[in-house]
Amino acid sequence: MRTVWKGSILFGLVSIPVQLVPATEEQGVRFHQVHAKDGSPIRYRRVCEEEGKEVPRSEIAKGYRTSDGRVVVLEEEDWESLPLPDKDAVEVVAFVDEGDVDPVLLARAYYARPDAPASRPYALLARALARSHRAAIARMALRNRETLALLRARDGVLVLHTMLWPDELRPPDGVVPDTSVAVRPKDLRLADALMDQLGGVEIGELTDTYRKAVEDLVATKVWGAGTPGRAPGGRARQKAEGLTDALERSLAEAGAGARRRTPRKAAESARRAAPAERGAVRTGTAARRSTTGKAAAKKKTAAKKETAAGRTRTTS
Repeated sequence: MRTVWKGSILFGLVSIPVQLVPATEEQGVRFHQVHAKDGSPIRYRRVCEEEGKEVPRSEIAKGYRTSDGRVVVLEEEDWESLPLPDKDAVEVVAFVDEGDVDPVLLARAYYARPDAPASRPYALLARALARSHRAAIARMALRNRETLALLRARDGVLVLHTMLWPDELRPPDGVVPDTSVAVRPKDLRLADALMDQLGGVEIGELTDTYRKAVEDLVATKVWGAGTPGRAPGGRARQKAEGLTDALERSLAEAGAGARRRTPRKAAESARRAAPAERGAVRTGTAARRSTTGKAAAKKKTAAKKETAAGRTRTTS
């Protein structure tokens, strides 16, 4: 895996050299802007608005636009004077319970891979975090800016999550629902029953069906078979008369789905009925064999009588 950062985790006086590698990888289908007529890629150029000319990368600097419209250009020496944390350190500043961290503050995730000499202190920190169900809050310098980070243990591996600063979280103004809305106890009971009926899910079994459909569409066009038929949409939803009606319908459908997924009663009934059915087949076969045998015996007896009568007539 590609290393994106190298440095040390500073845990008190303990230094743990690590390398950060991406813990996630987006699997979405990537598209490129192309000329519809010939499929040629579309390129973007860095053009100065004032001169109308393309600017080489070496002449591009970072600028800050003030509220009155002025632009302040920052040079390399300006960046060096800023109080940025050590570029090669993840400094642990506190420990919190894992459940106390709001997931909305978490950004990207990285695996911290230890250097060989740091295996023992690395394992110590990972096990200490795991057994206490705690996470470490840390500061670090990443991409020329100070970043807040969360360090936690997962399957014996230290995972570092970059975090948003608390003041970067927008307040939910205009989003919070009206707290005076009344919710009936019956509806709460139905909602609880529906959640219990739907049950849990193995997150690892979930797949991106849209991405698969796009990949199939592209593959179909590559092989020249035209456009595949559109996959049928989700189940049709009946128009509910109200919240309670929708909950009751959902609960009934979830129960029917659960019965289809685990048809134990039907299987047991089939197994119980199977011996009786096999016995009935054997009884019918035996009856047919008995009837056939009696008819054959009657024919044989009649033939003997006819032969004896013929001999008697010949003698006389």
